[in-house]
Amino acid sequence: ALTSGRAWADKQSDAVKLYKEAVKLGNAGKLEDAISKWRESARLYPKLYVSWIKIGMAYEMQKRVAEAAAAYDLAIAAKKGEPDPFNSRGEFYMKQRVLDWALADFQAAAKLMNKEKKKKPGPYQNGAKVALQLERYDAAEAILKDGLKAVKGDEELVFYQGYLAMKRDKDGDAEKAFLTLQKVNPDSSLA
Repeated sequence: ALTSGRAWADKQSDAVKLYKEAVKLGNAGKLEDAISKWRESARLYPKLYVSWIKIGMAYEMQKRVAEAAAAYDLAIAAKKGEPDPFNSRGEFYMKQRVLDWALADFQAAAKLMNKEKKKKPGPYQNGAKVALQLERYDAAEAILKDGLKAVKGDEELVFYQGYLAMKRDKDGDAEKAFLTLQKVNPDSSLA
């Protein structure tokens, strides 16, 4: 059992090395070589979901939309319960203007992010932005509530809170949000 554990650790280490090599290749513009390395890293260590995210991003750069979508699906399947793949696929759908699907992914990412110790604002920001674009104000409010609780004082979330208040004709709440934004960052371009 110890040997199999060590073999697994070696595969994981090899996968991470391949991932890093792929990043260098991708940064050098050698996308096909990078994709090949990321695929190999995911084969060696299936839970390395970031390889599938990078593949999706590379396919996006190549305008290979169907393959990008499939890569993001594989990222989600690679490690269930991880918010980043949902956020990445949501960003992809947002760029494709498939806003209903983007919102669903951002909501899933935010729900999973609520369980994380270290919260990132991305899923909340993206979710609020898309919900507001779709004029789904109740969804925006729920995402903002969770987001502002998780990432206190985030400029973008406070801005969206004020924007939502304006859309709902709650001028007092909008003014309060924008004053809060000004306190959080007096130099903010959002205030």
